Amino acid sequence: MQNEFLLIAQIESVEAVDDIENIAAIKEIDMIFVGPSDLSASLGALGDYTSTALKITKIVFYMKQLFENTV
Repeated sequence: MQNEFLLIAQIESVEAVDDIENIAAIKEIDMIFVGPSDLSASLGALGDYTSTALKITKIVFYMKQLFENTV
């Protein structure tokens, strides 16, 4: 059996959200995972998922566009 692995990029900071296009463009990455607690802490609002939701929405919107353009 061949060795196989799954490469997951975990988005946990404002900087990662701002750079999502470049991160998602790395073809070796199989999956993007958002860490909402760490992301909210990066925003200076630990546990405030209302402010975090806007950043997560940006990620989801970009990933949807990327998926639609590759299928």
